[in-house]
Amino acid sequence: MLSESIISPIISTLPVFLEAARSGSFTKASKRLNISQPSVSRNILMLEKYLGVSLFERNQNRLILTKEGHKLYLATANGFEHMESILMAIQPKITGSKVSMGCPTQLIPWLSTKVSLLSHFFGEADIVLEAAETCKFGKLEGVNIAIQFGRGDWPGYESELLIKEEIFPVCAPSLERKFNWYNKLLTPKDLVNQPLLPSNRNEKGYLSWNDWFAHFNVSFCQCNQYDDYLYTYPLNIESAILGKGIILAWKGSVESQIHCGQLMELPGMRLKGLNGYYLVYPADAWFASDARKWAELVRAEKDTD
Repeated sequence: MLSESIISPIISTLPVFLEAARSGSFTKASKRLNISQPSVSRNILMLEKYLGVSLFERNQNRLILTKEGHKLYLATANGFEHMESILMAIQPKITGSKVSMGCPTQLIPWLSTKVSLLSHFFGEADIVLEAAETCKFGKLEGVNIAIQFGRGDWPGYESELLIKEEIFPVCAPSLERKFNWYNKLLTPKDLVNQPLLPSNRNEKGYLSWNDWFAHFNVSFCQCNQYDDYLYTYPLNIESAILGKGIILAWKGSVESQIHCGQLMELPGMRLKGLNGYYLVYPADAWFASDARKWAELVRAEKDTD
């Protein structure tokens, strides 16, 4: 067990080390801690010099913990988590506080399975969900935190990846039986002349059928007849359930419909995109630490699916 005299010279470096280990980046750690990147580097160097071992290795611009670094990370993370639990037990509970959370409508079924975890981390605060297709800070009044689609870069805000982007075609089982697609082992090229429900070409960041087919090197152009189509993604999902056609679906948005048999995936045609659904929140929010922990738990759940 380290005595006070042994740990005192490095005590200030441990939070910096912990954040660098969690984020895998000195730059991200500096933003989260609101200190300069050179300051993060100096703290890590001081800690490594004191211990006489390397704690990180660089791998394609990402920090990877060494064996010794991993041991220290586990000890530091467990230690700080224990201290936080004690501090929360000592500190009077915040009552009457409210956290307003924006979430795209299509992700509400997915989020509903995570609410108990959310309530656990946010304690006494009331969580109010705001269903919205796009949650923009400063434009959706009262939203403290939001699930947003993008690449994780929102200046002035922290972002934690929840769901990596995967796009795939789905349809109603009744429509599949009508055309016997499953047994035909369809390829993307085979979908060109099938009943495809339109994708929204104006939604920022979301791929269209044109983009999806292009990835598979298939020539396709969405017809002009789609221009006047009343489009929202949730409406498209409902149209697919009614057997109107095939839609492009995003991971996280149709799992509940697939599990209950309303929709089915046409296999072998998943495309991994560059975007994802992120939890976005102000870095200085009182619930920032809890939000980060919740996101980490959600990612851990997805990894074990």
